[in-house]
Amino acid sequence: GCCEATVTTSIASVASLETSQLPIQNRIFCMLGGTSELCPTRPLLSLGATVAVIARPGAKLTALMEFANTTPGTLLLPQLDSEEQKGPGLDLITHTPEVAQWLKSVASSDTNTMSASPKKLCVGSYVYLDGEQHVRASMAMDVICKTLAEELGVDRVELTQLASPATAHLWPSDALTESETRWNNRSWKARLARFESNKSVNLGVSIKNDRNVFNGLLVVQGPNYALAKTLQLWRCVIARNNGQLVSANFAPPARTDSVLHAPSMTAALNGMQAMEPLAVLDAPTACSFMTALLLSDLLPTSSSGNNNENDKNAASESTQSQKNPANPNVKLDHPWDM
Repeated sequence: GCCEATVTTSIASVASLETSQLPIQNRIFCMLGGTSELCPTRPLLSLGATVAVIARPGAKLTALMEFANTTPGTLLLPQLDSEEQKGPGLDLITHTPEVAQWLKSVASSDTNTMSASPKKLCVGSYVYLDGEQHVRASMAMDVICKTLAEELGVDRVELTQLASPATAHLWPSDALTESETRWNNRSWKARLARFESNKSVNLGVSIKNDRNVFNGLLVVQGPNYALAKTLQLWRCVIARNNGQLVSANFAPPARTDSVLHAPSMTAALNGMQAMEPLAVLDAPTACSFMTALLLSDLLPTSSSGNNNENDKNAASESTQSQKNPANPNVKLDHPWDM
């Protein structure tokens, strides 16, 4: 269909849990670009999580602050008191060192006496900007993620980001087979339009163990987008290789403001839905799905060993997480398998 089978099983595993069982109590979620539409800030706050947000001052941040007041969650914001700015918010491009320092202070201020170990920092890279500013923001996020891991340790700092289908990425064999089947059974309208198949246009080289590289790069997205998302991908590859938990799930096509402001992208999204089984989601729906996938990736890898019903559920989720590529202890045949 329009998503991999593992998407449904992962979301179902999270939906079956009580809020108290979700992997949010022992973490501080540090969201770089925390006001972007697909960032999990709002769903996490609604669940009662502690979320440290890096975002520029403005209407979006003000709206987020007002929303946070209606939730059981805790919103943490940096404040830069200077002649140029008063009040909460930071631009991570122009204040990269200050952002890293503030997040380290958030980590050091964690005095959770209920646990023998300090809370983990789940650092999300969610900034999207037009043009070369996207590359600059990605470089800033990369520096922040690298600095936190080096100074706080890879066991304490986890990474998350949204992988993009508009990049070169692995195409699972079952997805390729499904694509071929749908192409061969396409409607007369699709045949009349004389479209070309994904396989003939976008299938790149095959690598070991029957893995196929899908060329998802789009001219309309431009080189800055491709470079920015590839930078984020390789930070994830390096981090996971160094022993960090990394959640990098592919985001679905979504009607976000950053996409819809470009007429060409709006037309592309509208046209996609004419091609089964593609589906374009509204931003809040896509955000909820991606939050569930993130939480699935963060589920613990071991249970307490007790026999009550909650611990049986935890053991079941533990078994799933031990196969999850986000878990750095799971051996991958290829780095892009994450």
